Amino acid sequence: MISTYENVFDFDRALKAATSIAKTAAKVYKAHGQKHDLNYAKAVGKLAQNKAFLKKKANKDFEKALALIPEEDNANRSISLSYFLHYAIDRGDEKTFWKYAVMCFGKTTETSKAAQMLEWINSFKNIDQGANRFSMFVLAKACYVLYGNLLIQPEWSDVAKLICSIYIENETHPNALIMKYQAL
Repeated sequence: MISTYENVFDFDRALKAATSIAKTAAKVYKAHGQKHDLNYAKAVGKLAQNKAFLKKKANKDFEKALALIPEEDNANRSISLSYFLHYAIDRGDEKTFWKYAVMCFGKTTETSKAAQMLEWINSFKNIDQGANRFSMFVLAKACYVLYGNLLIQPEWSDVAKLICSIYIENETHPNALIMKYQAL
């Protein structure tokens, strides 16, 4: 039901439905008394996404959803982290972006943000493999939205050149979106 509203861009109704579902899922979660509950996590995550679509505060909901997903469930954690990172980027929230980017992409030995981006992006050179291309998109979006004004500096221009070269070499979705951010 929520996706139906989202697909027609009726985010107000989607948010109402997500809120209702999250409340019901919370009752089930409390009744079972478990530490992790994937259904509740997905309900809270959907609530967070719709708050994000409407430009409402969603940090606590994203954090709650992540806490409810078992550590070993990499697929669902990656999806939730991706949505959270997009939200942080859209809000221009560098602090939240970097906190959760490290959770998503791993710690690096690099000290500068540009060098960290280079290390992460280099790890996704073969973007044809599964979710790598979407992780790459999050990083490219962060570079162009959060640091677009720095891309003329040598360290950041190396990041931009690497992103371009990877997407030129690998014609995969979501190239159109990547190129959109590079054009900003």
